Amino acid sequence: MDLENAISLAQSHDISEGRLHPAIDRDNWGPMVANYREALVRQLLTPAWDANSVKWKQETFAKGQHKHTDINPTKIEKAIADDQAWLAAHPTRRSNSEAMARSREFKVAMRQRIREVAASRNLSDEEIRPVLKLKHETIGRFCQAHDVNIGWLLEGIGPVFKIWPAQ
Repeated sequence: MDLENAISLAQSHDISEGRLHPAIDRDNWGPMVANYREALVRQLLTPAWDANSVKWKQETFAKGQHKHTDINPTKIEKAIADDQAWLAAHPTRRSNSEAMARSREFKVAMRQRIREVAASRNLSDEEIRPVLKLKHETIGRFCQAHDVNIGWLLEGIGPVFKIWPAQ
């Protein structure tokens, strides 16, 4: 509708851009506005699937976009409250701090084992920096290049080296 208003204004002032568009028929706006309002009501009453959807409903309701519809505001408020209650009872993402702590411990231990190998092979920090990022391919190349037992590197089990270094 804003675009059509701008085109109509350009046409009324005989601006060349206005001649590129057909004349605006404002009689079609009534059904279009009715469809928009009906769609808005459906969205407000449809159960939300996430917190962002509830936030959108709250903002839309607070802006008063429902006021030109035949919906009772308490019905919208109830739908929003129902959404919030359902989402609280069915969280979509749960924090698993215990698993995150185990993962962190694993990475710290593995990086320490990489540093131990580097110290025994006189490798510089610059040489081991890529391996400390713990990317699979880099770890595999490191183990091959320095004959490191992958079981030991990953879990600390077994001998450090596949072939013991010459002394």
